[in-house]
Amino acid sequence: MSALQTLNLWLSALGGKLGTDLAPDNKGACGLAFKNSIDINISLDPENEIIHVVSVLYDLPKDTIKRHTLLIEAMRLNGGLAQTGSGALAATPDNQGVMYCMACPIRDYDVKRFILAVDSFLGNSLSLRQSLDNPGPSFYNAGPVAASGSIQ
Repeated sequence: MSALQTLNLWLSALGGKLGTDLAPDNKGACGLAFKNSIDINISLDPENEIIHVVSVLYDLPKDTIKRHTLLIEAMRLNGGLAQTGSGALAATPDNQGVMYCMACPIRDYDVKRFILAVDSFLGNSLSLRQSLDNPGPSFYNAGPVAASGSIQ
């Protein structure tokens, strides 16, 4: 089965869980919009047989200090897998936003795992957006870190 056929099958199953018809377009992409204002884009890299799941969580503010604070928070959240799961936060291609992204290599997934991954991705997207709304203590305010290693 081709990667596009696999994506089509998996999106159909996901759509069944959501109560809607889902199918990729001719480029292997599909968009989902949820009531909680989270939009998820699912696209296929057919050459590498990887399904990418992406959601733009935040438009970066124009104010430089707020912009840097948000980007520092995104980097801090990337450091803890509990927050990002198997995904990562990154700047959007135009550097005007923060996106959450996850890669699903087809060889490592089946339809059940894909549906669970998208469900988890949606939950993580909501949680990460909330964290970006309320940034935690910045790295610069954390204070010195005590040396504990013995590398010489």
